[in-house]
Amino acid sequence: MTAKLQCASFLVPLDYGAPDKGELTIQAKRVPAMSAQRQGAIFFNPGGPGGDGISSGLGLLYRILSVRGASADVQTLQTQLLQRYDLLGFSPRGSNETPTLTCESNTPQLATDETSAGRNAPGNQEAAHANMRAETQACQANPIAPYLSTDATARDMDLLRGLMGDAQISYLGYSYGTWLGAWYARLFPQRVNRMVLDSNADVTASHLDFNEYQAIARDTLLNDALAPYAARHAALFGLGNTPDEVRATLAAFDPALKTAVKWATAGRMYSSAKTHEMIITLIAAKGLHKLLEQGLPLSQERIRAHTYGVADTPANQAGIRSAALQLNTFRTEVIAGAAMIGTPISEGTNLGPDGEGGNNATFRTIMCNDNPASVRSAVQWQALGDHIAQQAPFFGGGTIGNQACMYWTLPPIAQPPLAPLQELDSVLMVQSQYDAATPTPGAMKGFAQLPKAHMVHVTGEYTHGVFPYNTRCVDGAVLRHMLGQAPAERQTDCPLSDVAFPLDPSQAPKSLSTEEQQRVDLINEFKKTLGRGSMQH
Repeated sequence: MTAKLQCASFLVPLDYGAPDKGELTIQAKRVPAMSAQRQGAIFFNPGGPGGDGISSGLGLLYRILSVRGASADVQTLQTQLLQRYDLLGFSPRGSNETPTLTCESNTPQLATDETSAGRNAPGNQEAAHANMRAETQACQANPIAPYLSTDATARDMDLLRGLMGDAQISYLGYSYGTWLGAWYARLFPQRVNRMVLDSNADVTASHLDFNEYQAIARDTLLNDALAPYAARHAALFGLGNTPDEVRATLAAFDPALKTAVKWATAGRMYSSAKTHEMIITLIAAKGLHKLLEQGLPLSQERIRAHTYGVADTPANQAGIRSAALQLNTFRTEVIAGAAMIGTPISEGTNLGPDGEGGNNATFRTIMCNDNPASVRSAVQWQALGDHIAQQAPFFGGGTIGNQACMYWTLPPIAQPPLAPLQELDSVLMVQSQYDAATPTPGAMKGFAQLPKAHMVHVTGEYTHGVFPYNTRCVDGAVLRHMLGQAPAERQTDCPLSDVAFPLDPSQAPKSLSTEEQQRVDLINEFKKTLGRGSMQH
């Protein structure tokens, strides 16, 4: 890829409404089309907000599309795509060095009870609101905060399109990138060639609300997908012989252990390649629960010496104990926070790059600039939080992702009209059934409002960031759409691959060639770069 890569920087107005306020420098990279029959550029956004489009994800996507290992028809489509289109990534304002946004103040963060059960413990809501105020005040104090929004980034994209001399763009956006792509299409519908929106927010909503429902989606994933899988293999996992037995095993955990499971698994819920790690964590949690029932202190020695049931095989021993020790650390932190509600636990408030390709400061700022404070009253936020905590005993603790925006005082950015997006027939949405980051109910709500759009839906899957999926049903449909051929049906339901639940494949697993395994490995690496930006423990 290095030989093909082209790098550029370009200037954009700090404020499109007042260009004399100054400029920002945006970085972009592209892999040019491989033939003289170039038809344009595919703009790539990995999500966030705060995700960097020129990070490793762009290079991995190119390598996936250029290596062998796919079926012959998919391989042909990939080659055609690379021949006709540039792959282009850019650093949205507020990410990378455009400039990198930080939110800093001397106001300390306060301890809170992070469990669903302790949400309304005495003083907890007051401490949580103090933390939210500190974060929003710190972000709004940064002088570039008013100029970071989906609207500004969409206009930056269009400026780059013009500088390249292209009449239209094509687009591949994941997670928050679906909201960004839809915003661009609402602003500039005539400049959209083909658009793929993968792992969707409700792109028709009045505000960006996907992270308000993540907690319920994650508890749903535990109960409706992972519990049945564990029950199907009860002799191997020992979590229960039926889905209801597995659910009862999990429900018996104390609130602090449930929140420890949340902290240990939230990041793994982005990829179904992590299913085994998720199950190992649940097995470790069951073991801790048994130790707690005995009323004994959870020392490291006792955790290591404990026997964790039928799953405690030589192959799993190290992983189970590592998970159990981590869970115990997290559980101890949860209990400490609940015991110190309202006590300062930091010297100040500090948001910024998270070390994993996202930026918490950019995430907070764009979410709030895109979400007017008037979305909900304080009473309505409280009611929504209580509902989420009741529905999601594992993942429903803490504050709701957008709730801090109730303290955002910068003027909200006006949302462009929906009608232009509703008229486009060039939009393909891709969604997995149990997506726990951009939950499917919101995606389906948006899809219902876009009568000319199409969808590829993967039943039983929970990967966040579906394409490339390494099946002909998904990859073929996406590639053909990008090349100008939309699916025949409004919604295409694709079967689950054998990756998500490896012990019950739909057919006998085949041995992979070196090229096939390389492609699988690249896809797994690529998906680690997607959807980052939301603030996780």
